[in-house]
Amino acid sequence: MITYKVRRVRQGTSYCSRLVVAKQGDRVIFMAMASFQRPEPSVLSHQYTMPRVPPPESLVSREAYMRNQKERLNNGPVDEAKIAEYGSLPVESRAVPMPKDKRGLPINAIWLRAKGDMSELGHVHHQCMLAYASDFALLSTTLKPFEMDAPDARYKLGMLVSLDHSVWFHEPFRADEWLLYVMESPRSASGRGLAVGRIYSRDGVLVASTAQEGVARGTDSEPDQKTLEFRNSVAKL
Repeated sequence: MITYKVRRVRQGTSYCSRLVVAKQGDRVIFMAMASFQRPEPSVLSHQYTMPRVPPPESLVSREAYMRNQKERLNNGPVDEAKIAEYGSLPVESRAVPMPKDKRGLPINAIWLRAKGDMSELGHVHHQCMLAYASDFALLSTTLKPFEMDAPDARYKLGMLVSLDHSVWFHEPFRADEWLLYVMESPRSASGRGLAVGRIYSRDGVLVASTAQEGVARGTDSEPDQKTLEFRNSVAKL
């Protein structure tokens, strides 16, 4: 049995916060801090522009992309069980191919949407679905510079596990309509990787932002202790 305890951290007229702790027996297995705001108009509004990428209709499914990548790189048999696992998820996604001059950079982009019709559900359900889906591909963006999928990859993955994950909702959206998820990793060091993301509606509105830190451990066949450095190039996808 899982027991949830909710603590009032802040209760204001415009904002409030709640701490949720989930316990199984005597062990804490989950913690979440949730903040809420009364809707209000604002004359102060800005956002990053959505990058120009191919539309989702022109891209293959995540499952087909994974199979094509395996066949293209010729780095072992296709993991059909993993592909089937992706296919069973309640969210479909389509990877945005990176231009040749962007490969190996700590950036990533996918289109995603919930499977099925959510038109009769309230906005909170759409937020919950996007919070779930926002975990897709975010932390793995920290591995992009190391190109571990190559047959002769210099780096090998040891562990990649989430430590914490934050989501900020900016505007209403439909989780069952295509959303563009643009991700980048500004830093990996000391066995940890950090990734941040921006989620846009199809018409270019930035509807949510994310951040995730996780354990990122691996091995290097040619250790030289040098830090790979990149210029910020997400906006120029």
